[in-house]
Amino acid sequence: MTAGPGGAVRRGGSEGLWAITSYFNPVGDRRRRDNFRIFRERLSVPLVAVELGFDGRFDLRDGDADILVRLDDGGVMFQKERLLNLARAHLPPECRHVAWLDGDILFESDDWSERAVAALERHSLVHLFDQVDYMPPGWAGASFEPSEVHHSRRSLGAAVAGGENAVLALDRRIAGTHVAIYCKGFAWAARREVLDRVGFYDECIVGGGDSALAAAALGDVGYAVRRQGMSPGQENSYRDWARAFGEALDHGVGAVAGRIFHLWHGGLDSRMYGTRHVGMRRFGYEPAVDLALSESGAWRWNSSKPEMHDYVASYFAARKEDA
Repeated sequence: MTAGPGGAVRRGGSEGLWAITSYFNPVGDRRRRDNFRIFRERLSVPLVAVELGFDGRFDLRDGDADILVRLDDGGVMFQKERLLNLARAHLPPECRHVAWLDGDILFESDDWSERAVAALERHSLVHLFDQVDYMPPGWAGASFEPSEVHHSRRSLGAAVAGGENAVLALDRRIAGTHVAIYCKGFAWAARREVLDRVGFYDECIVGGGDSALAAAALGDVGYAVRRQGMSPGQENSYRDWARAFGEALDHGVGAVAGRIFHLWHGGLDSRMYGTRHVGMRRFGYEPAVDLALSESGAWRWNSSKPEMHDYVASYFAARKEDA
Protein backbone atom coordinates (compact mmCIF):
# COMPACT_ATOMS: atom_id res chain seq x y z
CA MET A 1 0.00 0.00 0.00
CA THR A 2 1.34 3.42 -0.98
CA ALA A 3 0.29 6.57 0.85
CA GLY A 4 -1.63 9.16 -1.12
CA PRO A 5 -0.47 12.73 -1.63
CA GLY A 6 -0.14 15.20 1.19
CA GLY A 7 -3.30 16.86 2.36
CA ALA A 8 -2.10 19.89 4.32
CA VAL A 9 -3.29 23.11 2.73
CA ARG A 10 -1.13 26.21 3.10
CA ARG A 11 -2.25 29.40 1.44
CA GLY A 12 0.67 31.66 2.25
CA GLY A 13 2.91 30.52 -0.58
CA SER A 14 6.61 29.83 -0.35
CA GLU A 15 9.06 32.68 -0.88
CA GLY A 16 6.59 34.52 -3.08
CA LEU A 17 5.49 31.52 -5.18
CA TRP A 18 1.97 31.51 -6.62
CA ALA A 19 0.30 29.03 -8.95
CA ILE A 20 -1.79 29.85 -12.00
CA THR A 21 -4.11 27.57 -13.95
CA SER A 22 -6.71 27.70 -16.68
CA TYR A 23 -10.11 26.04 -16.85
CA PHE A 24 -12.42 25.56 -19.82
CA ASN A 25 -14.99 22.80 -20.20
CA PRO A 26 -17.03 23.41 -23.36
CA VAL A 27 -18.77 20.02 -23.34
CA GLY A 28 -19.53 20.03 -19.61
CA ASP A 29 -17.50 16.98 -18.59
CA ARG A 30 -18.23 16.09 -14.97
CA ARG A 31 -14.83 14.51 -14.43
CA ARG A 32 -12.96 17.65 -15.45
CA ARG A 33 -14.89 19.69 -12.86
CA ASP A 34 -14.51 17.09 -10.11
CA ASN A 35 -10.78 16.70 -10.76
CA PHE A 36 -10.30 20.43 -10.44
CA ARG A 37 -11.94 20.45 -7.02
CA ILE A 38 -9.63 17.65 -5.81
CA PHE A 39 -6.62 19.49 -7.27
CA ARG A 40 -7.59 22.70 -5.49
CA GLU A 41 -8.29 20.98 -2.18
CA ARG A 42 -4.80 19.44 -2.11
CA LEU A 43 -2.87 22.43 -3.45
CA SER A 44 -0.50 23.95 -0.90
CA VAL A 45 0.12 27.36 -2.52
CA PRO A 46 -2.13 30.30 -3.44
CA LEU A 47 -3.82 30.02 -6.81
CA VAL A 48 -5.03 32.27 -9.61
CA ALA A 49 -7.53 30.49 -11.87
CA VAL A 50 -9.06 31.85 -15.07
CA GLU A 51 -12.21 30.06 -16.26
CA LEU A 52 -13.68 30.48 -19.70
CA GLY A 53 -17.38 29.66 -19.46
CA PHE A 54 -19.69 28.64 -22.27
CA ASP A 55 -23.41 29.24 -22.83
CA GLY A 56 -23.68 31.09 -19.53
CA ARG A 57 -22.31 28.13 -17.56
CA PHE A 58 -19.40 28.32 -15.13
CA ASP A 59 -18.13 25.29 -13.21
CA LEU A 60 -15.86 26.94 -10.66
CA ARG A 61 -17.10 28.46 -7.41
CA ASP A 62 -15.67 31.43 -5.54
CA GLY A 63 -13.66 29.20 -3.21
CA ASP A 64 -12.03 27.27 -6.03
CA ALA A 65 -9.12 29.73 -6.24
CA ASP A 66 -7.65 32.53 -4.17
CA ILE A 67 -8.22 34.75 -7.20
CA LEU A 68 -10.87 33.51 -9.65
CA VAL A 69 -11.43 35.26 -12.98
CA ARG A 70 -14.45 34.34 -15.10
CA LEU A 71 -14.74 35.07 -18.82
CA ASP A 72 -17.63 34.25 -21.15
CA ASP A 73 -16.81 35.66 -24.57
CA GLY A 74 -14.27 33.24 -26.05
CA GLY A 75 -14.51 30.65 -28.81
CA VAL A 76 -14.56 26.88 -28.42
CA MET A 77 -10.90 26.06 -28.90
CA PHE A 78 -7.95 25.07 -26.75
CA GLN A 79 -7.36 28.23 -24.71
CA LYS A 80 -4.95 27.00 -22.03
CA GLU A 81 -2.01 29.31 -22.71
CA ARG A 82 -4.24 32.28 -23.60
CA LEU A 83 -5.93 32.00 -20.19
CA LEU A 84 -2.57 31.55 -18.46
CA ASN A 85 -1.42 34.81 -20.01
CA LEU A 86 -4.51 36.48 -18.57
CA ALA A 87 -3.89 34.85 -15.18
CA ARG A 88 -0.42 36.42 -15.04
CA ALA A 89 -2.00 39.87 -14.98
CA HIS A 90 -3.82 39.03 -11.73
CA LEU A 91 -0.78 37.91 -9.75
CA PRO A 92 -0.14 40.12 -6.71
CA PRO A 93 2.96 42.32 -6.50
CA GLU A 94 4.59 40.09 -3.88
CA CYS A 95 4.64 37.12 -6.27
CA ARG A 96 8.22 36.44 -7.41
CA HIS A 97 7.92 32.87 -8.72
CA VAL A 98 5.11 31.42 -10.83
CA ALA A 99 4.05 27.79 -11.16
CA TRP A 100 1.64 26.94 -13.96
CA LEU A 101 -0.25 23.76 -13.23
CA ASP A 102 -2.81 21.59 -14.95
CA GLY A 103 -5.94 21.33 -12.82
CA ASP A 104 -5.91 17.54 -12.72
CA ILE A 105 -2.75 16.73 -10.77
CA LEU A 106 -1.82 16.17 -7.14
CA PHE A 107 1.64 16.55 -5.63
CA GLU A 108 2.83 13.67 -3.49
CA SER A 109 4.55 16.03 -1.06
CA ASP A 110 3.48 19.43 0.23
CA ASP A 111 7.04 20.78 0.22
CA TRP A 112 7.33 20.86 -3.56
CA SER A 113 7.00 24.65 -3.52
CA GLU A 114 10.01 25.11 -1.24
CA ARG A 115 12.06 22.83 -3.48
CA ALA A 116 10.83 24.72 -6.54
CA VAL A 117 11.99 28.05 -5.16
CA ALA A 118 15.39 26.55 -4.34
CA ALA A 119 15.67 25.14 -7.87
CA LEU A 120 14.80 28.53 -9.36
CA GLU A 121 17.88 29.95 -7.67
CA ARG A 122 19.88 27.74 -10.07
CA HIS A 123 17.63 27.57 -13.13
CA SER A 124 15.28 29.89 -15.00
CA LEU A 125 12.70 27.17 -15.70
CA VAL A 126 11.99 24.00 -13.72
CA HIS A 127 9.78 20.99 -14.21
CA LEU A 128 8.08 20.51 -10.85
CA PHE A 129 8.35 16.71 -10.67
CA ASP A 130 10.49 13.87 -11.93
CA GLN A 131 7.76 11.23 -12.24
CA VAL A 132 4.04 11.27 -12.99
CA ASP A 133 1.79 8.33 -12.14
CA TYR A 134 -1.43 8.00 -14.16
CA MET A 135 -4.13 6.95 -11.72
CA PRO A 136 -7.26 4.86 -12.37
CA PRO A 137 -10.83 6.18 -12.74
CA GLY A 138 -12.36 7.19 -9.44
CA TRP A 139 -9.09 7.64 -7.57
CA ALA A 140 -9.22 10.89 -5.59
CA GLY A 141 -6.06 10.97 -3.50
CA ALA A 142 -6.39 8.03 -1.11
CA SER A 143 -3.75 5.39 -0.43
CA PHE A 144 -3.34 2.94 -3.28
CA GLU A 145 -1.63 -0.24 -4.36
CA PRO A 146 1.24 0.25 -6.83
CA SER A 147 -0.53 -2.16 -9.18
CA GLU A 148 -3.38 0.37 -9.52
CA VAL A 149 -1.16 2.85 -11.37
CA HIS A 150 -1.95 2.65 -15.09
CA HIS A 151 1.54 3.72 -16.08
CA SER A 152 4.26 6.19 -15.14
CA ARG A 153 6.40 8.63 -17.09
CA ARG A 154 9.49 10.63 -16.29
CA SER A 155 9.40 14.38 -16.74
CA LEU A 156 11.31 15.86 -19.65
CA GLY A 157 13.00 18.34 -17.33
CA ALA A 158 14.31 15.53 -15.14
CA ALA A 159 15.51 13.54 -18.15
CA VAL A 160 17.49 16.46 -19.55
CA ALA A 161 18.83 17.44 -16.14
CA GLY A 162 19.95 13.82 -15.77
CA GLY A 163 22.02 13.95 -18.93
CA GLU A 164 19.63 12.93 -21.72
CA ASN A 165 20.28 14.64 -25.05
CA ALA A 166 17.64 17.37 -25.23
CA VAL A 167 16.86 17.01 -28.93
CA LEU A 168 16.51 13.23 -28.73
CA ALA A 169 14.52 13.37 -25.49
CA LEU A 170 11.90 15.66 -27.02
CA ASP A 171 10.81 13.13 -29.63
CA ARG A 172 11.27 9.74 -27.97
CA ARG A 173 7.98 7.80 -28.13
CA ILE A 174 6.58 4.80 -26.30
CA ALA A 175 6.89 1.94 -28.79
CA GLY A 176 3.86 1.58 -31.03
CA THR A 177 2.18 4.78 -29.80
CA HIS A 178 2.17 8.54 -30.34
CA VAL A 179 2.78 9.08 -26.60
CA ALA A 180 6.12 10.64 -25.69
CA ILE A 181 8.33 8.73 -23.26
CA TYR A 182 9.07 11.92 -21.35
CA CYS A 183 6.23 14.14 -20.14
CA LYS A 184 6.44 17.74 -21.35
CA GLY A 185 3.65 19.30 -19.31
CA PHE A 186 1.55 19.20 -16.15
CA ALA A 187 3.61 21.46 -13.87
CA TRP A 188 6.37 23.99 -14.56
CA ALA A 189 7.67 27.04 -12.72
CA ALA A 190 9.74 30.06 -13.63
CA ARG A 191 10.86 33.31 -12.14
CA ARG A 192 8.17 35.89 -12.60
CA GLU A 193 10.42 38.21 -14.57
CA VAL A 194 10.80 35.55 -17.26
CA LEU A 195 7.05 35.35 -17.83
CA ASP A 196 6.59 39.11 -17.53
CA ARG A 197 9.17 39.50 -20.28
CA VAL A 198 7.87 36.88 -22.71
CA GLY A 199 4.59 35.29 -21.61
CA PHE A 200 3.24 32.02 -22.97
CA TYR A 201 2.93 31.05 -26.61
CA ASP A 202 -0.84 30.87 -26.96
CA GLU A 203 -1.73 29.99 -30.55
CA CYS A 204 -1.93 26.17 -30.18
CA ILE A 205 -5.71 25.93 -30.47
CA VAL A 206 -5.96 22.11 -30.49
CA GLY A 207 -3.35 21.70 -27.77
CA GLY A 208 0.39 21.21 -28.00
CA GLY A 209 1.40 24.28 -26.02
CA ASP A 210 3.46 22.21 -23.59
CA SER A 211 5.48 20.77 -26.47
CA ALA A 212 5.94 24.21 -28.00
CA LEU A 213 7.24 25.59 -24.71
CA ALA A 214 9.55 22.63 -24.07
CA ALA A 215 10.99 22.76 -27.59
CA ALA A 216 11.74 26.46 -27.23
CA ALA A 217 13.31 25.97 -23.81
CA LEU A 218 15.57 23.18 -25.08
CA GLY A 219 16.57 24.91 -28.28
CA ASP A 220 14.83 22.68 -30.86
CA VAL A 221 12.11 24.94 -32.22
CA GLY A 222 11.88 22.84 -35.36
CA TYR A 223 10.49 19.94 -33.33
CA ALA A 224 7.26 21.79 -32.54
CA VAL A 225 7.00 23.20 -36.06
CA ARG A 226 7.25 19.71 -37.56
CA ARG A 227 5.15 17.95 -34.95
CA GLN A 228 2.26 20.39 -35.30
CA GLY A 229 2.60 20.97 -39.03
CA MET A 230 2.56 24.72 -38.48
CA SER A 231 1.52 26.96 -41.33
CA PRO A 232 4.03 29.60 -42.45
CA GLY A 233 2.30 32.32 -40.46
CA GLN A 234 2.10 30.28 -37.29
CA GLU A 235 5.69 29.12 -37.68
CA ASN A 236 6.87 32.72 -37.94
CA SER A 237 4.99 33.85 -34.84
CA TYR A 238 6.12 30.79 -32.90
CA ARG A 239 9.77 31.23 -33.87
CA ASP A 240 9.66 34.89 -32.82
CA TRP A 241 8.23 33.93 -29.42
CA ALA A 242 10.60 30.99 -29.01
CA ARG A 243 13.63 33.16 -29.70
CA ALA A 244 12.63 35.62 -26.98
CA PHE A 245 11.73 32.82 -24.57
CA GLY A 246 15.05 31.08 -25.07
CA GLU A 247 16.94 34.32 -24.50
CA ALA A 248 15.03 34.86 -21.24
CA LEU A 249 16.13 31.47 -19.89
CA ASP A 250 19.63 32.56 -19.02
CA HIS A 251 20.07 29.80 -16.42
CA GLY A 252 18.64 26.87 -18.34
CA VAL A 253 16.17 24.15 -17.43
CA GLY A 254 16.06 22.01 -14.28
CA ALA A 255 13.68 19.75 -12.39
CA VAL A 256 12.40 19.19 -8.86
CA ALA A 257 12.63 15.71 -7.40
CA GLY A 258 9.23 14.33 -6.48
CA ARG A 259 6.18 12.59 -7.81
CA ILE A 260 2.83 13.87 -9.03
CA PHE A 261 -0.38 11.97 -9.68
CA HIS A 262 -2.54 12.55 -12.74
CA LEU A 263 -6.28 12.25 -12.15
CA TRP A 264 -8.14 10.20 -14.74
CA HIS A 265 -10.29 11.99 -17.32
CA GLY A 266 -10.47 9.59 -20.22
CA GLY A 267 -7.93 7.38 -21.93
CA LEU A 268 -4.87 8.77 -23.68
CA ASP A 269 -5.97 7.21 -26.96
CA SER A 270 -8.93 9.62 -27.02
CA ARG A 271 -6.62 12.66 -26.86
CA MET A 272 -5.61 12.15 -30.50
CA TYR A 273 -2.04 13.27 -29.81
CA GLY A 274 -0.87 11.84 -33.12
CA THR A 275 -3.70 13.10 -35.34
CA ARG A 276 -5.20 16.32 -33.99
CA HIS A 277 -2.67 18.58 -35.73
CA VAL A 278 -2.77 16.52 -38.92
CA GLY A 279 -6.49 17.19 -39.14
CA MET A 280 -5.92 20.94 -38.80
CA ARG A 281 -3.57 21.22 -41.76
CA ARG A 282 -6.29 21.16 -44.41
CA PHE A 283 -7.79 24.36 -43.04
CA GLY A 284 -4.70 26.53 -43.51
CA TYR A 285 -4.81 27.80 -39.93
CA GLU A 286 -3.16 31.22 -39.67
CA PRO A 287 -3.40 32.74 -36.17
CA ALA A 288 -3.06 36.32 -37.38
CA VAL A 289 -6.09 35.84 -39.64
CA ASP A 290 -8.21 33.26 -37.84
CA LEU A 291 -7.99 34.56 -34.27
CA ALA A 292 -8.79 37.82 -32.52
CA LEU A 293 -8.97 38.84 -28.90
CA SER A 294 -12.41 39.18 -27.35
CA GLU A 295 -13.20 42.07 -25.05
CA SER A 296 -12.05 40.01 -22.05
CA GLY A 297 -8.83 38.90 -23.72
CA ALA A 298 -9.82 35.33 -24.64
CA TRP A 299 -9.46 34.08 -28.19
CA ARG A 300 -12.49 34.24 -30.49
CA TRP A 301 -12.81 33.21 -34.10
CA ASN A 302 -12.10 35.97 -36.61
CA SER A 303 -12.56 34.10 -39.89
CA SER A 304 -15.33 32.44 -41.85
CA LYS A 305 -14.07 28.86 -41.73
CA PRO A 306 -16.99 26.93 -40.23
CA GLU A 307 -15.44 23.55 -41.03
CA MET A 308 -12.32 24.44 -39.04
CA HIS A 309 -14.39 25.79 -36.16
CA ASP A 310 -16.46 22.58 -36.12
CA TYR A 311 -13.32 20.43 -36.26
CA VAL A 312 -11.81 22.17 -33.25
CA ALA A 313 -15.07 22.00 -31.30
CA SER A 314 -15.49 18.30 -32.08
CA TYR A 315 -12.06 17.57 -30.61
CA PHE A 316 -13.36 18.22 -27.09
CA ALA A 317 -16.30 15.83 -27.41
CA ALA A 318 -14.03 13.18 -28.95
CA ARG A 319 -11.82 13.16 -25.85
CA LYS A 320 -14.60 11.33 -23.94
CA GLU A 321 -13.36 12.53 -20.56
CA ASP A 322 -16.32 11.07 -18.67
CA ALA A 323 -15.89 7.60 -20.22
